[in-house]
Amino acid sequence: MEYLGHHKELFGEQENYRHYYVSASAASWTNANNECKNLFGKESGLVTLDTWEEKNALNRLLEDYGYGAIYWTSGLYDSKSEIWRWEATDTPVGGWAPWENRTPPSNPNALLRIGISFKNRFLADWIALWNTDLRRYICEVKYPSVSPTTTRLTTTAPSTTTKSPYISPPVDHHSRLIINVQSNTALDLYSANLTKGTPIQTYTISNDCSNLAEVWQLEPYTPYYIFRSVLGGSTSWKHSMTTNGTLPYLNEGTNQDSYWHVEPVSGTNYWNIYSNRYNSSGRSSLRNTGIESANSGIKLELAPLDPFDIAQQWELRKC
Repeated sequence: MEYLGHHKELFGEQENYRHYYVSASAASWTNANNECKNLFGKESGLVTLDTWEEKNALNRLLEDYGYGAIYWTSGLYDSKSEIWRWEATDTPVGGWAPWENRTPPSNPNALLRIGISFKNRFLADWIALWNTDLRRYICEVKYPSVSPTTTRLTTTAPSTTTKSPYISPPVDHHSRLIINVQSNTALDLYSANLTKGTPIQTYTISNDCSNLAEVWQLEPYTPYYIFRSVLGGSTSWKHSMTTNGTLPYLNEGTNQDSYWHVEPVSGTNYWNIYSNRYNSSGRSSLRNTGIESANSGIKLELAPLDPFDIAQQWELRKC
């Protein structure tokens, strides 16, 4: 955990400071909330944003840390009361809440939680996510001092000299090779076949990007990404990587299964790529199987997300 800073609020006659800590790794909502309590005590937890002023203060702190991430808060949907509320204080989320698209989902359920989709200090909308999604998170500790709590962090927190801020995936419109770290092979369209439903595999790397079946571009579709293939001549970048929940394959255009999370692997320069739609099913992460395909490539699968499984780690190499 890394200390972000604090925000001061006045409660009665006593000044209280809300101290914020941000995680370097991702976790489900429940695990994130438990980790906050384990590190800082049972009175702490995921961040609660009671006022517009506190929300803006946190945005300023996050601006100094990194862009393009989604962070868990303590917000949840209470299906019994049919309200969005803060788990930490059991109080309703304010009417001022900066929901993405200006409104929460029209048919929420008890498995949804609130995340901050942070792009910059002026654009940090709140979004509803399944509680099983793996996200970075912000812990809040209330303390009657400007000094941050440090005693519980001595064995787990990185020093300030080893800060490794979140870096959003490259979306600079460069063509890229998507390379599996375990096999050192590149994401490849089977036999360069541009037919809808063609399996996507990995294959021997063409370091000069001359094998166009291996050339992709990341298109942002906040908070997700679309992987576009260069193949197609005058219709390049029209086809995308999609999935049926078991394996990746080519799609003409996009559909609801074409949106992928791209998350950094803590302490590395690599990324996890996992399906938005199938994350709640438990099998969502793009993984090298090690099984040879008919054209000597390697078959891929969707597996339970394990950020530190090297078969699920990917390099985004610019052509």
